[in-house]
Amino acid sequence: MTSMPPLKALHYFDAAMRLRSFSLAGEELSVTPGAVGQQIRKLEAWLGLTLFTRQVRQVLPTPDGLAYWARIQPALAQIADASRTLRDSHSHSARLTMPPTLAAKWFARRMPDFVARHPLTALHLSSSTQMADFNHEPIDLAVRYFDGQDPTLEVHLLYADQVRVFCSPGYLARIGVQSPADLGKA
Repeated sequence: MTSMPPLKALHYFDAAMRLRSFSLAGEELSVTPGAVGQQIRKLEAWLGLTLFTRQVRQVLPTPDGLAYWARIQPALAQIADASRTLRDSHSHSARLTMPPTLAAKWFARRMPDFVARHPLTALHLSSSTQMADFNHEPIDLAVRYFDGQDPTLEVHLLYADQVRVFCSPGYLARIGVQSPADLGKA
């Protein structure tokens, strides 16, 4: 027996633990649930213990399975991060995220020009309004509307804008808005 567990089985085990399902792990890994089960059995045989309790249409991690996953999951995440960082450092790609409206109404018109100017750059665009987590998401650049105050980010103001609220005079009189703080009444 080698001193290293079967690495493919660790990958399948991690997916099964995160998703708590062999079926969902199979979908994520593009294999059948049976293939996931086979890799889990291989890992269990190598370890000499059971990692999941199998029930009808359900798998539950054992205490040993939970403890083992807690120990190996950070290492698997480090391997994935180191691999992604190395791969991305040698690729000509940019992963960009921006709010859906900005992507559709502003960036979509400018994208053909960008592609023409930078034909060797693969551009990966996603749209979201959530703050980007650069430590856990494969994102190089995020365009967001926020106050720009975050010491963990390098922030550049793209456009200073103003927010205005419009309503009918009757509605204004009825709810009594005098300042921005009063908008909660609306």
